[in-house]
Amino acid sequence: MAQTTKSENVPKLMQEKYWAVVESRDNLNEEYAQLIRYGVAALCRNRPSPMATRKASTWA
Repeated sequence: MAQTTKSENVPKLMQEKYWAVVESRDNLNEEYAQLIRYGVAALCRNRPSPMATRKASTWA
């Protein structure tokens, strides 16, 4: 199985949407918040990104 790398790198065009989603983590501990940041960053890096077509509140 290929090893996955975890990254929070996000393209500049998607950074605003990334921060809108990850900052709305009211009831998460730090471990879950980190997992959310990795997952949202991965979605932002997809081409075409599914994050581009929906509101940030939908993803949050």
